Amino acid sequence: MRILLVLLLLLPIRQVWAEIRYGVLTYHDVVEGKVSNQTDTPTISRSKLIEHFDWLKNNGYTPVSWKQIKEAEAGKGSLPEKPVLLTFDDGYLSFYQTVFPLLQQYRYPAVLAVVTSWLDEKDYVPYGTTKLPRNHFLSWPQIKTLQQSGLVEIASHSDNLHRGQAGNPMGSEFAAALSGYYRNGRYETAEEYRHRIEADLKTSADKIEWHTGVRPRIIVWPYGQFNQTAVNIARKTGFDGSFSLYDRRLNRLSDGHIGRAMLDEGSDTAFLQAYLQEQLPRHRPQKIAHVDLDYIYDTDERQMNRNIDALINRISKLGVNTVYLQAFADPDGDGTADAVYFPNRRIPMRADLFSRVSWQLMSRTKTEVYAWMPMLAVNAGKGYEYVTDHRTQMPDPAHYLRLSPYNEKNRKLLEDLYEDLAFHARFNGIIFHDDGLLTDNEGKIAPGKRSEEQYRREAVQKEQDLIKHGDRLKTAALNYSFNGLEQMKTARNLYAGVITDKNQQKWFAQSLPAFVKHYDYTAIMAMPYMENEAAIDSLQAAEWLKGLVTTVQNSGLPSEKIVFELQTVNWRSERPLPAGEITNWLHILRQAGVQNIGYYPDNVHTNQPPIQQIKPVLDQFQ
Repeated sequence: MRILLVLLLLLPIRQVWAEIRYGVLTYHDVVEGKVSNQTDTPTISRSKLIEHFDWLKNNGYTPVSWKQIKEAEAGKGSLPEKPVLLTFDDGYLSFYQTVFPLLQQYRYPAVLAVVTSWLDEKDYVPYGTTKLPRNHFLSWPQIKTLQQSGLVEIASHSDNLHRGQAGNPMGSEFAAALSGYYRNGRYETAEEYRHRIEADLKTSADKIEWHTGVRPRIIVWPYGQFNQTAVNIARKTGFDGSFSLYDRRLNRLSDGHIGRAMLDEGSDTAFLQAYLQEQLPRHRPQKIAHVDLDYIYDTDERQMNRNIDALINRISKLGVNTVYLQAFADPDGDGTADAVYFPNRRIPMRADLFSRVSWQLMSRTKTEVYAWMPMLAVNAGKGYEYVTDHRTQMPDPAHYLRLSPYNEKNRKLLEDLYEDLAFHARFNGIIFHDDGLLTDNEGKIAPGKRSEEQYRREAVQKEQDLIKHGDRLKTAALNYSFNGLEQMKTARNLYAGVITDKNQQKWFAQSLPAFVKHYDYTAIMAMPYMENEAAIDSLQAAEWLKGLVTTVQNSGLPSEKIVFELQTVNWRSERPLPAGEITNWLHILRQAGVQNIGYYPDNVHTNQPPIQQIKPVLDQFQ
């Protein structure tokens, strides 16, 4: 009885802990006067920082220490109503000269993250592509004074990970904290990566402890970039806080990594308020170009380079904000992966192309990139079990050649592919290919004659089996994926016929409600000329699209999770569709209030769809 009473008394407290959200603000260099437009570092003026501090005080926010947060997490303390953690990165001298006096004046605690290898330099510190004077940064005695003040906690910003390094033979530079380092004609292995990260974090922690007497508990990932493997290594090395730069929501006490909002001279109090009140937009309507790397690949490297440049230039002009980028090679066009465009342990690599193109798209055009990958359709050769039709015991030639999801050897191959993709490339999400299907004569089915109810139950079970299979693939990618779970989105292609014809749900083991519930986005292949068996004209195609949109909207499913993906080629006639027809379809979608739109394929060589006609319509989707 006494134990029950104690638990009941603790319950409200734990519920309060579970509801606590705290923001984390991050600053870099602070200057006394006006901030120069030519500065190489994220910078804020002293007056703007004071404006932020005053706004926090006047609006009821209380800066807290990391110690307070960890004590609250452990149930040994509590946090004020509006807690905020202040962090300052890189270890600039201005922290000692300008920020520290302000912290003392306001009695605000803060975290200071230092790059320990920079403190070993004598004259200049390597900062990105430039060098900064060593005296622009703190000294170890100053850092020790800050630590001893009781207001400042010293965190590691790594020893030597605040830099870029080559990730492929073409020299694409990725953050050094991420995997896949390419040097001297070879790729870093997973074991080498783990050793490199562990050695760096240990070196940094050892240096900070040696100079301050206190071992750091926080790792602030350079550029805010990390992966789950690095977080696990940091935890093993003794760090109980992993800080990134994710600002879409506030942090919970139980979070595995801590997101932060980065502020500089251009950050006004309106942004501060929007972040701390979780009012920053989480969803922006997606405008998607679905791109085949098969169109970009060329055996002539100079031509391939020209193709890449042309694609980047085209995407920057189109007005799209998302690219579904092919990561597998399908040179014969049968929809089954014969090779891939990234280094891996399992099947041939046609070229290390995906990491190069995806990073250029992300860094130069500011688009989000989803890796377009098969769920099952991989030609792994002999020795693997493929999906077969129970009537013939052979793969159905009417569908993709697919590995069986019920075979452990197959699953391991596919999981390794996804893990290797994430190890070697940077991307924002995964778009699962339209090969994730099992017909009513494939997969696990009852022997003999089946009733309609049996058909339905089997279809639902196979649908869930495929969803779980996709979850395993995503989990494999998450070991090394760019910035963890929250920034790894999933989308899955869905045949429109599954929506317009209920029988097709059991024919393909797919359904719109299940997909919308499970994935961040469901990309409906809204392709009139592909879905209709009989030849139709443009008026009939437009009416078909209107009917599809109406059916989807009448379902009551959340529209922000649904993408309508149009076709730009009539595969039956093997001819590109007229620009006017594509733009008419886009107008239909816009007038219906559709939020997320896309098209496939995008062809850089033929300007299909034409930029001049398509961009003005895409710009209307906001």
